[in-house]
Amino acid sequence: MKNIGFSFHDDLKVFKEIIDSYDWDFCQIQLNYMDTGYQAGLEGLMYAKNKGIDVVVMEPLKGGKLANIPQKSKEAIESKASERTAAELALKWLQQQEGVKVVLSGMSSMDQVSENIKIYSDNTPLTESELEAVDYLKSFFESRIAVGCTGCEYCQPCKAGVRIPGIFELYNNLTVYETVDQSKSSYKGYVEKGASSLSCVECGECEAICPQQLSIISQLKDAHKALI
Repeated sequence: MKNIGFSFHDDLKVFKEIIDSYDWDFCQIQLNYMDTGYQAGLEGLMYAKNKGIDVVVMEPLKGGKLANIPQKSKEAIESKASERTAAELALKWLQQQEGVKVVLSGMSSMDQVSENIKIYSDNTPLTESELEAVDYLKSFFESRIAVGCTGCEYCQPCKAGVRIPGIFELYNNLTVYETVDQSKSSYKGYVEKGASSLSCVECGECEAICPQQLSIISQLKDAHKALI
């Protein structure tokens, strides 16, 4: 084995502990312009870079969500980045982040393969106007978040079996990225397993310990209406 590394799926504190525990050759983290503070995030990227550890990035397009953006946001960025696709903006943004060695992109067609090769064959950084387009997209998506759940899971396990963070993630994906069919299909599975909002007994224990002080009971009802 020539290169020793790890794939990471926890918070920044744990990431630093793992980085400091061994003389790693590389690590793999999730990173895109929407997830700069998620898990390892940009701070983790720089922490690894300063330790001389190569970083492999997964989810550069957040499961395709940053490529298939709502029409409203497409129209808004045309004046700032008329020659760039949404996917190109996201991938080029990663290309100019110091410390990123490899970007993993899940491709499902030859057109996507060709597009990615074309994007990364050119090292020209994004212009100031194009970076403004990325900032606009980030602000646009953040403004559409329905529930400010961080997925900390302090509310888990729920004694009624409700998968609160998972439901809110599906709800936010629907409102932010318009993943209507995907979110509703996943929620149907929650209903079948007795883990949906329908199982909530409104005991209030989750609200009492939520660090974000979310109105979980009422927001679960809102999520159910949107996802059913």
